[in-house]
Amino acid sequence: MLTSCIHISVTSWLFVSLPRYMGGVDLSDALIGYYTILNKTEKWYRSFLFHFVDIAVVNAFILYKELATARKEKVMSQKTFRETLVMELKAVGSTSKASPLPPPPAPQGASHKPVHFCQDGTSGRRRCVHCRQKTTVKCSSCDVCLCFVMARDCFNAWHTLNKL
Repeated sequence: MLTSCIHISVTSWLFVSLPRYMGGVDLSDALIGYYTILNKTEKWYRSFLFHFVDIAVVNAFILYKELATARKEKVMSQKTFRETLVMELKAVGSTSKASPLPPPPAPQGASHKPVHFCQDGTSGRRRCVHCRQKTTVKCSSCDVCLCFVMARDCFNAWHTLNKL
């Protein structure tokens, strides 16, 4: 039979030891809160993606701070780190300054006719190569998506511009 009982309060242990182990999570949440790229959007997956980009940038900043401290270098602020990161990513992404190649010439005697490539006017649309709006029309010989509506006649404008 049990004569004595020891009571351990779980809540007191939780409040005493949990902050010791939560330092990284609290730091990450705080740093994300300072400069977040999260914006309100109707698409849930965009919020999800933006949050993961925030986490990746903050983790990179935390690693940078640890490395800079170990090397005894001056540590940048998070804002400066983010600006530097954006400029470096921009430089990596824009390696070519050349204009895109002109389209290959259509076969001799080819007739350029606008054709619809999808039956439904809302699903299956693609971007017009001239104005970047969504369209359901492409050129039968060039196989290039172009607008062909009253407000935007990209079909003729693009063929004139490319001398086709």
